[in-house]
Amino acid sequence: MDDTDLSQLAKLIRERNANEVAITAIIRRPALPGHIGEYIASRIFDIALEPANNPAIDGRFRSGPLAQKSVDIKMYAKRDGVLDINPMAPPDFYLVLAGPKATAASSRGATRPWGIKEVFLFEACPLIGRLRERKVKIGTATSVTQDEWKRARILPSSDSGPSDAPKFRISETQQTLLRLFDSWNPSGFWRAEHMASTVIQGEVETWIRERWLRERFGQEFTKRNVPLTSGGEFEFDAVSDDGKTVANISTSGPKTAGRNPGSGKINKVRSDIYFLLLSTADRKLMLLTEGEMCEWWLRERDKGRVPVCIEFRHVDIPEGLNEELEASRRKASCEVTPQQAD
Repeated sequence: MDDTDLSQLAKLIRERNANEVAITAIIRRPALPGHIGEYIASRIFDIALEPANNPAIDGRFRSGPLAQKSVDIKMYAKRDGVLDINPMAPPDFYLVLAGPKATAASSRGATRPWGIKEVFLFEACPLIGRLRERKVKIGTATSVTQDEWKRARILPSSDSGPSDAPKFRISETQQTLLRLFDSWNPSGFWRAEHMASTVIQGEVETWIRERWLRERFGQEFTKRNVPLTSGGEFEFDAVSDDGKTVANISTSGPKTAGRNPGSGKINKVRSDIYFLLLSTADRKLMLLTEGEMCEWWLRERDKGRVPVCIEFRHVDIPEGLNEELEASRRKASCEVTPQQAD
């Protein structure tokens, strides 16, 4: 009896188990598709997850146009045209991370790899209303028309966005990070690798909002849009609950990895300062994690090149976060630095 296939299968199962242990160490929950999808969505869309025993919703958006709205996150390996709906306790939105559209071909011998090909955002109550008008049975595996899926799709991005939901634009950063999980697009992995530093920067910003600012000002801070004196709006990195303090955050230094003047980094902070000046908040903070950058801007203010109403503060981030930030910079520097031929 040839047991080669059994030996190979056992080896693959051991590898799979090892991967699941590693995934659990990251997401702090069993490595099931639903839990993994919730973790990915929470990180990319800034969602505060609810306790696992909440049957109605998975979390709430913390920032952006949907801030404080509840969401039920779905992860489907393939888009089969159905959506699990609880009509008795619907959330504000359903966020669906889906693999490719299913085909009518037989599933015999087919694979069902886990990944994210498309993302959809349904506003729950209007969707349920339309389903009831069509007399569709609502519950597990609710049949949803292709037109509904099309109008709710946010990745690949659509110019129109969800037609019955508040205007929602998926950012370029979010698109790139989602493509990291596109198992059907190998080049997506390469593009997402270049966004690693963006992920760490997001973690730094979250720590500053939820820890550093809260400890110093005694209130909560969130990332949200604020009206400007010019008539428009701008999304500041941190805004206090009472709206009296706004802040922008920079994790960059004033020089490049080669110790050349980093004009792009300086100009980014200058742009952040410009929008701080257009806000009506009592306190306008420019928070800088790099001491050298903070010193550079303090000298600029001393020279009268920056209004005194801008408060420059150096934020000393935790050692672990700082090490991750430095590592991502070194990797990014190696990827963009031309290599000499042997």
